[in-house]
Amino acid sequence: MRIQTMKNLTGLLAAPYKEKYRWHDLRKSPDDLPEDDKDVLVTIKGGCVNRTWHDSCGWRNATAKKASYYSDKSVLAWKEIEEFESEGK
Repeated sequence: MRIQTMKNLTGLLAAPYKEKYRWHDLRKSPDDLPEDDKDVLVTIKGGCVNRTWHDSCGWRNATAKKASYYSDKSVLAWKEIEEFESEGK
């Protein structure tokens, strides 16, 4: 009984984390966009994953030397970047 209770609590605590850091599939929900100017990971057609952000102009290509944007059709999904916690904390 006690082990089952612990499993249930672990599942309840994990649910918000899974929801926050899940992939948002833009093919299914094209309006499911992140907050403007928030760093996120995106997956691009062809299988590449990049760090970028979305703003009023679209998806910024953060690796380009000059300001450029990915086309909305090339970005398949996005997700928030998980926070890193060092082992020393």
